[in-house]
Amino acid sequence: CTGWGAPSGNMLAMILASTATVLGSVTAVEWVDSMLHIRVYCLNQQNEIQEFCWDNGWTVGSALPTAGPSSRLAAVRWQDSGGVHLRIYYQDTQNTLHEQCFDGSWQAGATLPAAAPASKLAAVHWADSNHHLRVYGNSIANAVRESCYDGQQWYTGAFVVPTV
Repeated sequence: CTGWGAPSGNMLAMILASTATVLGSVTAVEWVDSMLHIRVYCLNQQNEIQEFCWDNGWTVGSALPTAGPSSRLAAVRWQDSGGVHLRIYYQDTQNTLHEQCFDGSWQAGATLPAAAPASKLAAVHWADSNHHLRVYGNSIANAVRESCYDGQQWYTGAFVVPTV
């Protein structure tokens, strides 16, 4: 971090240093409308997912649900005529994957199949005539697995890669 008042500013470093778990998971998204917006999500010391917002200055955003102590985070965002949409994915204490949704306000989303403890997570979004989401994580059976959403309901995808 190199300066106050810019997205790379010291303010975020000070906020994160006082709230983030050492070596905890972090993920971020951005978008531009009339200005740059950045959202950074990390686990705080109580394992709550904490949002930090850049909207022409850093502020502390919403406190989201509590994740499991070894949870990783993944995030996606998109914009459409309904505004900005954000999705955060995390594991609970039983390693079940959960989705937190922002469509104007935060709310609980889908519950996805369990992943291996401390699974690394990744998520992507794309749109054609529907919105598509894919969430990837390490399964309990030592494989990278895919959960899919194509506008109707979540399902287990065909993507399976065994891990060593």
